Amino acid sequence: MPILPKTVLSPNSGERRSRRDPWAISGAKMEMRADVANCCLASEDCRAITEPFERARVSVTMFWHKRKSDGFYRPMDVPNAIYALKPFYDGLKDAGLITDDDYEHLELGPHLIKRAEREGLLVVISELEEAG
Repeated sequence: MPILPKTVLSPNSGERRSRRDPWAISGAKMEMRADVANCCLASEDCRAITEPFERARVSVTMFWHKRKSDGFYRPMDVPNAIYALKPFYDGLKDAGLITDDDYEHLELGPHLIKRAEREGLLVVISELEEAG
């Protein structure tokens, strides 16, 4: 998936919270959410899923080449990446792949950051058996 979060979605964006523009953050979240949903809906593998997974595990590997000032966030640590990827999970829900992104329906699998020439996200969604 050729998607990276915008810089404003970094938990470290702006040293003081007063510098963070809530409109820019909201816009970046909506944009990423829509980009993820559209990317999923364009994928043949995703279109083959006719019903959302009731319970799912999502693993993400974020690939980026080098840090640059182009408006996209390339985190150095996994907790910051997970924070910045919240709209990504909403996009999976919007695309109809998962029922919800709450603790009852979504389990986070391994999240990795790797350097590579080609930037973007490698996503693995596994259906889990229902708890009970």
